[in-house]
Amino acid sequence: MAKKNEIWQKIHKEYVKLVVPNRMSVDDMKIYARLIKIVLKSKKGQNVMLMGSTPELRRFLFTYTRFFKATIYCVDSSRVMYKAMGDFITKGDLQEKFINADWLKTGLPDDFFDLIIGDEVICNVPIKDHKKLFKEVSRVSKSSGYWITRHNFYLSNKIKTEDIVLEIVDDLTEKKYSFQEAINYIFILLFYNLAAKNKKHCLNQRQELKEMEKIYTSLKPGLKKEVLKELIRNFKEDWQTSFNYYWHVLSKKESEKELKPFFEMKEVLYAHDYITAGNSPIYLLKKK
Repeated sequence: MAKKNEIWQKIHKEYVKLVVPNRMSVDDMKIYARLIKIVLKSKKGQNVMLMGSTPELRRFLFTYTRFFKATIYCVDSSRVMYKAMGDFITKGDLQEKFINADWLKTGLPDDFFDLIIGDEVICNVPIKDHKKLFKEVSRVSKSSGYWITRHNFYLSNKIKTEDIVLEIVDDLTEKKYSFQEAINYIFILLFYNLAAKNKKHCLNQRQELKEMEKIYTSLKPGLKKEVLKELIRNFKEDWQTSFNYYWHVLSKKESEKELKPFFEMKEVLYAHDYITAGNSPIYLLKKK
């Protein structure tokens, strides 16, 4: 447990450095706000489950606790993470009830929630446990219940890993991105590229780091090599590398196939304000 708490504490420390696409974009937030409004409307007294401690979603849901008397249950396996993410929210907004539980086995009542919501939760669960996750979300949802989630998948592509890395290096030197944006983009683009190329469903940042180091070794001395060296240094310091944290992705076809036995896809909406938005739609799913 001590090691897990160390991980969450480091995530909290690094969270402020995360930018789009590793945090929600303006378009993502607009989509979430619109879908939450569609589901909850203006009815009072509804039950909402938030998966994880994402501060942006907690701020959205505060409106419903204040004006429509909704009860928000924030379900997270780490109390440390829940409290830490509260640092990014005005204290007056912290109106939800915290449940210290695993998403695969919440211990919450059957047919209880009008809405379940969570950003990029599926990719944090091993693929072998996806069915358990979907069953649990379905079990605690009312017959009329909905699940809203941004979900990642990989798209087949023929882009070379080296081309991705060097294009971001060029964009960084031309000041198209800030250094922190470049770090976030290179992480997510390599993530999808390696998944598509190797058909690997389980990836972590150490695998990406090896690819970057291989490209670095092949470069001649010069500005590109120096910029890539600095990007690699930052990767090595990142919590995701130091703790060997894994993400779990499938292709779009595989992702939607495993969802269909449990949920009806009512809407699939895409942001348009970041380069990997095509891999990360927000789904409005209705319990079957």
